[in-house]
Amino acid sequence: MTDNVLNLSDRDHKGRFAAGKAKGRPVGAVGKVSRDLLKQVKALGPRAIDKLTEALDANQEWAVKLVLQHCLPKGRALEFEEMTVDDLVAAAKSSDISLEEFRVAVDAMAKVHDIQELELLRERIDQLETMLNGKARTGT
Repeated sequence: MTDNVLNLSDRDHKGRFAAGKAKGRPVGAVGKVSRDLLKQVKALGPRAIDKLTEALDANQEWAVKLVLQHCLPKGRALEFEEMTVDDLVAAAKSSDISLEEFRVAVDAMAKVHDIQELELLRERIDQLETMLNGKARTGT
């Protein structure tokens, strides 16, 4: 009869298992079935690579797409002589970049500008502190 009794000391005020009190599998532990399946999948790796190579050699479109999807970066790299707002606007107007790429680039430029302004303010504060400390020492 005591086996069916719920031990409430293992639970929080909402009735959920409290952190560190659960008697189940530890976080991140892999079950036996998952571990065995993973071993089987890993064993198939060399065969899968051989089949992919064969498909590439046979110019099968799915194989080419698969390799390119996993080898190329997710976003495309853009080259500008100068990275100015005017350059970005011109690239967006001429459809060299999408509106999403334009938005991301402008956001990045704004963040860089903010960082540069913060660095300039930090330098000015340091200069003012130096001046104030110098005046404090001379008694002026």
